[in-house]
Amino acid sequence: ENNVRPMGRGAMGVRALALRLAGPAGSRMAIWLFAVWPNLVTHASVPGKEVILAALLPWVLWLAIRGDDGVHWRPAWQMVCGLFIGAITLVQPAMQLFPAVILVFWAFATRRLWQAFLGTCALLIGMAAVISPWTVRNYEVFGQFVLVSTNGGFGLYGANTPRANGGYYEYWSDEPVFQMAELEADQEAKRLALAWIQAHPLDFAILATKKSARFMGDDAE
Repeated sequence: ENNVRPMGRGAMGVRALALRLAGPAGSRMAIWLFAVWPNLVTHASVPGKEVILAALLPWVLWLAIRGDDGVHWRPAWQMVCGLFIGAITLVQPAMQLFPAVILVFWAFATRRLWQAFLGTCALLIGMAAVISPWTVRNYEVFGQFVLVSTNGGFGLYGANTPRANGGYYEYWSDEPVFQMAELEADQEAKRLALAWIQAHPLDFAILATKKSARFMGDDAE
């Protein structure tokens, strides 16, 4: 029941987004697809971060279009878009990179890089308003700057190591780096992953292709 409500809000976001992009007929089709899509139906019963992403991402895209559609420029809407992305980032830290996607969209929509840049600044202010209290908390706990989480190295190394196969990496207990303290493990894992990528660029490119295919085709969850 707790997950059905976020999915409902996600459906409302899909409706609003599709209505703006494709009209009433496209909106009805989008709602039906969202309602019966197998992975979304299954996740409605799983307490995972994907439920929050499904609920908020359609609204993020809707807000991005409302913020600047090439005709109207609304910095207040752009800042609200940042608030939503900040909330998602606290659940899924990789979303901190999503403003780059919106920057590209605004640049193409407006054909004015300065306007897209200023809009992105407004968006980042909104993100900072949501994320900064957690960052302050992290500094008080760790004594160092940690924007959101300390598992970035964990994910990066798991996907870029000689044992990686494009799927989820399940051999954490074998790796000495993950026997280290939390912050040190994160930093060392990032260092090892980047060193492997630099030393094996072709293998990295092949893995990137495998990861995309397995991620989109896997029904493990």
